[in-house]
Amino acid sequence: MTSEQLRKILSVRATSRFGERIGRLIAREGLLAETIDLGTDPDPRIAFRASYALEYAFAADPKRMEPHLSAFVDRYAEVSCHGAQRHFSKILALLLRRKSLRLDDRRLDRTIEVTFDRMIDRSVPVAVKVWAMEILARLADKRPWIGEQLGDTIRHLMDCNGSPGLCSRGRKICRRLSEAGGPRSQPERPKRNMSVPDMKTCRPAPRSRAPENPDR
Repeated sequence: MTSEQLRKILSVRATSRFGERIGRLIAREGLLAETIDLGTDPDPRIAFRASYALEYAFAADPKRMEPHLSAFVDRYAEVSCHGAQRHFSKILALLLRRKSLRLDDRRLDRTIEVTFDRMIDRSVPVAVKVWAMEILARLADKRPWIGEQLGDTIRHLMDCNGSPGLCSRGRKICRRLSEAGGPRSQPERPKRNMSVPDMKTCRPAPRSRAPENPDR
């Protein structure tokens, strides 16, 4: 099956158990590389469905992802559809938890930058922010300054009308960071501006009318 044929399948409106069914197809046909690429498709419906099915394929057999890890990390930084970001973020967090991912400095720094940006972007859904917290917590031992920056950002998000789900995960991650040795700062912290707005000027993020799942 070609990438174009897979894209045609993904263009059909999703039905019950769509992710599971297409995930099995992807795994059986060895189409993980093509599916990863389709996660950045300009059509948000294709991007969402591809990433949704990719998560099922990954869950069924994580080892199948190993030959495609570099491409996956590159696409993670490029995904713009919020629904696709959620699934890519979840997969990345699980890869980091399994300790099956080795990032070179370029990919590591790009991943950190993009993930922090998504955390403080008011248009990004809570589910994506929560997985972003988890990713950065898993990377905290790679760049010692992450712990301090992540803790500050989480507390800001919790204070700015954070949802129950975000606050619950945020408290757990802050506790993990503290147990791991507390926030640390390094003189070589990047000079890039990763700060969050002053809490006094915080306003609730506007609720988007568009559902995360383009099929709904």
